[in-house]
Amino acid sequence: MDTNKTFFCGEIQNRHDLCARYGLLENLNCGELLAALYANKGAEGFTDVRGPFAACFMSGDKTVLVRDPMGVSWLYYWTKDPRFCGTGVRQVLDQGVPRRLSYEGLWACLLCGCMQEPFTMVTDVRSLSPGCVLTVAADGTQKLERFWRPSFELKAWKSRAEVEDAVTEKLEEIITLPLGKDETPCAFLSGGIDSSTIVALLRRKHAGRIRTFCVIHEDPRTDERKWARMVAERNETDHTEFMLTDAMIREGIADALAAYDQPSLDGLNVYFASKFAAGAGCKVVHSGEGGDELFVGYNQLAKPRMAYKWAPLFRWLPKWAGDALSIHGGAEKVRKLAQMFGCRYDPYFLTRRQFSPAWIMRLLARGDAPDLVKLYADQMAAVDTAGIDFGSDVINRSSWMEVRHDNLSMYMRDGFQLGDAVGLAGRYPLMDATLANLLFTIPGAWKCDPQVSKPLLVKAAGAGLPEEIVHRPKQGFSLPFDKYCRAGLKDELEAFVRTGGTGLFKQPEIASIWQRYLSGKVSWMRIWHLFVVDDWCRRNGVT
Repeated sequence: MDTNKTFFCGEIQNRHDLCARYGLLENLNCGELLAALYANKGAEGFTDVRGPFAACFMSGDKTVLVRDPMGVSWLYYWTKDPRFCGTGVRQVLDQGVPRRLSYEGLWACLLCGCMQEPFTMVTDVRSLSPGCVLTVAADGTQKLERFWRPSFELKAWKSRAEVEDAVTEKLEEIITLPLGKDETPCAFLSGGIDSSTIVALLRRKHAGRIRTFCVIHEDPRTDERKWARMVAERNETDHTEFMLTDAMIREGIADALAAYDQPSLDGLNVYFASKFAAGAGCKVVHSGEGGDELFVGYNQLAKPRMAYKWAPLFRWLPKWAGDALSIHGGAEKVRKLAQMFGCRYDPYFLTRRQFSPAWIMRLLARGDAPDLVKLYADQMAAVDTAGIDFGSDVINRSSWMEVRHDNLSMYMRDGFQLGDAVGLAGRYPLMDATLANLLFTIPGAWKCDPQVSKPLLVKAAGAGLPEEIVHRPKQGFSLPFDKYCRAGLKDELEAFVRTGGTGLFKQPEIASIWQRYLSGKVSWMRIWHLFVVDDWCRRNGVT
């Protein structure tokens, strides 16, 4: 094996300020700057670094791994020797790490529809948690330190107007950080509040050309061109629309699946959008990930808030009854509700489940696989909530959990891995640590408005956000997968059902889910997710 001892991924947006503050040479590259900060102040040296970054470098006889506070860049390592590391799991595997299936990772992926941090599909390969530093001494001793987590101590704000001004000022500061003097900003524009706010802020702080990209589909239910055009015209952008046809998806599905560094139920829309933008000459694109989670979208985080409200009551019901109902229950809401029965850990983890623990046990060909749900919840709690006093603000607690789990493990990872596969880098202005520090000092209720979704973002966008966008119905860009599973991709899925794929899942259970899907009893997501996981293991030789 060859160890990868030094690398840097990302960008340090305040590099010149840091060099001046610590008396460092201006010609240091980003990796050398991180090493100098660590030599000066240890793990605390990374606290003031702005921007996405992941790095591995040598400091004396120590190997140091570090990842940015919000997890915008990715860093994976082999736990037996963290010098075997990289920004992707496959980079680590290519260094000779054994390709053995991790049942922890498999469970985490099946539970939530995507690989949940810090697990991966490979035994002993983990991701470094955001805002953490891992040092490895010459004798192999490892030490994990956290250099950042937000404070949830509420500030004594005088008024909502003061809050709105503070958030707007912070967003205007963030949007200018990465812009080079001669750079043409590019942005994905769906016409929703998040992406539209990014474009409005870019226009307010940038007088030159701005490029925007919108992906549309033949299915009228996913067509967002009306809203995107409205925002593009208001902000005078150079706007490009891409028509994604059913034929293009069928022809590109194999390449898209091959691009996944880790399996995910979602992300194909990101792959095709990134491919189009890269093909149009865009190298770096702004995106609005984090808007729903940090600014209390998703119907004001209704699902996790309901889970925190009702879980204390349902946890006293017998777990065996919940297991049976989670498999055989009719409506999706009933199956998820049943998973609260006997739940003794953070109820947030119930809101994003795809398969229940009992259902996973029925699916797995390996009969002795343990129930790893509690291990997963405990691992998350140790990394994400240890030392945090959330107080009684359930909205802020739900917001943080959404940022650190569903948003990070699905949307941010998919953007990183699928953009990287086609040569496109993402910028996520809303995923900024200083912004999170500010937002969690604001009472959660002040981020909500029964008439306006994400009012703090709407206020920050100002005149760049048309009134029609504020009150348009919520609509994320999604592909018509139900149609594909029943037509264009049916042959591939039926072959998987008939043969059982790699043998990871029991063939009769796969066939049962397929029949339940065809009869309308479960969503297309169930069979598609099993297919994607099995396909990833086959492509990457993980057994």
